[in-house]
Parts: sequence; structure tokens; C-alpha cells
Amino acid sequence: MVRIIRKTIDVHKKQSISSEYVNLPLLDATTDADIEKHIAKDDAAALFDAVQFAKSNKIDLASKAVNWHNMPIPLHKDAPMPTRNVVLTDQQALMIEELVTSGRYQNASEVLREGLRMLDQREKEDALKLKALQAAVQLGLDDIKAGRFKEFDSKASLRKHLKSVLSKVTTVT
Repeated sequence: MVRIIRKTIDVHKKQSISSEYVNLPLLDATTDADIEKHIAKDDAAALFDAVQFAKSNKIDLASKAVNWHNMPIPLHKDAPMPTRNVVLTDQQALMIEELVTSGRYQNASEVLREGLRMLDQREKEDALKLKALQAAVQLGLDDIKAGRFKEFDSKASLRKHLKSVLSKVTTVT
């Protein structure tokens, strides 16, 4: 992937040897449209690379959803952030557009990163809830094993017991 970086160059300062090969007026005249064109070429090259990767690893792109997220990405210290193309529904695209337009987020990437942070947080909370539930189940099983339980022969007797437990709880707090 080609990374385009605009840099302010002091024309009065002697340039390094490699800069004599750079057309400075042309570099300064680069427009946003030029940059978009290069980005589109980079996206096409990335798609081509992904297809080549799939072919070399005998992944059938037509038959099933491909684990594109398992493709190798260099993540060394100075590497740029990895990029992904995602498919959104019209409703999701509209939501992202509204969030960006409102000024709450600067761009779609920020919206998606926030969504991923929220998903990560929810999964951690779910894991903690599951752990607490498993501990409660184990506590119940231990109580049963130790004989600390009550049996009820009717729904009415169970309801009566639950009401008495509930009244104890509400009077204490």
C-alpha cells in the first residue's frame, strides 16, 4: 500500500540528496481528488492482494463467508493502522452519517471504533455476569449436596415461603 503524506517543504533550505528526484511544485499541487484517486488504487490493490491470498490458501470466496479478519496484518510499532472495507445496511450507513454530521464524531472510523469499544466492554461485562451466575449455581449445588434446601409439595406452599422471605428482605432494608 502506498501511503501519501503531505509535508511542508522549506524551499530556501538545502534539500537532501533524495529530494532532488522529487518534483516539488507537482507535490505541492496535489489535490484532494488526486489523493482520493490514489486511495481508490490502494483499495483495489488491497482487494487484489486479498483475492491472491485467498487463492494461495485455497479459500473459496464464492461458497461461504471468508475469514478476512484472519488475514495477516503487519502490526509493528511504526505500522499505520490497519484498514478494512465493511458492508453496511442503509440504516447503519444513515446512523453513521447522522453521528458524524451532528459533530459527535469526526468521521465514520471514529463511530466504528466507538462501537467496537462498546462491544468489547459488553463482552467483558457478559463474561463477568456469566462467572457470577456460575458461582451462584455452584453455591446452590454445594447447598444441595450439604442438605441445605427445602422441599415444597405444592405451589401454594412455595408461594407462602417466598412471600415470607420477601417480607424479611423488605423489612431489613
